[in-house]
Amino acid sequence: MASHDKLVKLLNDHGYQPVFLPVTGLEPPELYNFASHPSRLVRRGPLATYIPGGTFHVVPGQVAAIEGKQTTGKHAKAAVDFLSSALRCIGIDGAPKLDLGFTGASELIFAFTGITSRRVDVDQIDLQIQAIKTGAIPADTLSEGRLHIVYEYLYAEQLTMQRNDATHFEHDISAKVGQYLDLGSKGNIKVEGTTKVSFSTTDNNPAAFAFKAGRLTNDQDGKWGFYPEETMLAAGPDGAQVSRPYVIARGVVLEVEQQA
Repeated sequence: MASHDKLVKLLNDHGYQPVFLPVTGLEPPELYNFASHPSRLVRRGPLATYIPGGTFHVVPGQVAAIEGKQTTGKHAKAAVDFLSSALRCIGIDGAPKLDLGFTGASELIFAFTGITSRRVDVDQIDLQIQAIKTGAIPADTLSEGRLHIVYEYLYAEQLTMQRNDATHFEHDISAKVGQYLDLGSKGNIKVEGTTKVSFSTTDNNPAAFAFKAGRLTNDQDGKWGFYPEETMLAAGPDGAQVSRPYVIARGVVLEVEQQA
């Protein structure tokens, strides 16, 4: 399993697709297409661009902290990979140095905190998509069900790290942070005593790290449909169906490329 699988599962269970999207100032709704080999998303831009006269009311909100645990010890590299992935999600990429040896922990807790959301109600999209114009988008992208509309973004002000057993780190690094952690020019590090370390971006303008989306379809009669609902899956020895929130690619953090 990838080092960030636990965090990905946590987000998926809440209906969110985690993404590497180091772009700030994004607001829903936006249009994306899913591409494979390798799996990634192509951001095509604001949905209103594709709907003549389209307007959407964006609703801001607050979200509880989302946290995940990562085992360290013999798997120290996995913990570093986990931290590196989580930092990328909040817009900090390519940290020069991440050494977690000072924690002395067998398990660490990472949490996204100060989370805010921006979303549009699904009914706004339902009422306006019949006017959508997608002529510039390759036909097979639509026919193969790869077009999606993002209707909610999550943004986090910071990422925190502490020991799962709630005790002090093995070494106090407050006076020598740089020997263990260096985020370069993109990030700030705050050591809170010997029990917690917080990471944030230098510009205090968080990037989106996850979103909720639904599939955009077009039937034989030319009618558009938007499907953000839960998916039904067979589970258990009796084949009973269970519902899970819809995500584009379950179990992975998707890279996003900008449409040229």
